[in-house]
Amino acid sequence: MKAPTTVLIKPDAKTLDSFGYEAESKYSELASDDNNEHKRWYYFRHFKMMLHEKIGLDRNIELEDETQKSLPAKTVFSLVICYLKEDMLKNSKVRLSSGHISEDDITWVLTVPAIWTDAAKQFMREAAVEVALSNPYQFELLSIYVQYIF
Repeated sequence: MKAPTTVLIKPDAKTLDSFGYEAESKYSELASDDNNEHKRWYYFRHFKMMLHEKIGLDRNIELEDETQKSLPAKTVFSLVICYLKEDMLKNSKVRLSSGHISEDDITWVLTVPAIWTDAAKQFMREAAVEVALSNPYQFELLSIYVQYIF
C-alpha cells in the first residue's frame, strides 16, 4: 500500500524523524499532549504537490508545514530521498538471502508525476544529487513515467 506523502522533521530542521503513516501517528501523539510540543516540529502533508504548484525559476523556494513554519523545499525533499534510500538499503539486508546490497549495485531511478514542469524535474535531480543518491552517471530521472516513489 502506498504511504501518504507526510513527513515529520525534528525541531532542529535537519533530521527526518518519520515518514508516511508513522509520521502521522507520531505527530498525532505530539499534538495530543497539552504542552504544545508538536508546534516545534515540522509536519508536512502532501508536500510533493506543493512543489508542483510552487516551483518556478527560484530554487530557494520554501514550503510551509501544517503550522505555517517553513523550510527550504530542497531540504524537505532531500531528507525524504535520503530516508527512502536508507530504508531500502536497511530492508535489503533483512530480505536478501546474501544479506547485503551495496549502492554500487543499484541504478537509482527517481520518478515524478508526468504533469510536473521541467523546472520541478530539475529540482528533484538536484535534491537527489545533494544527498548523494548517486553520481550523475548512475542517476536517471524518468520524466515521462507517471508514477512516483513517494
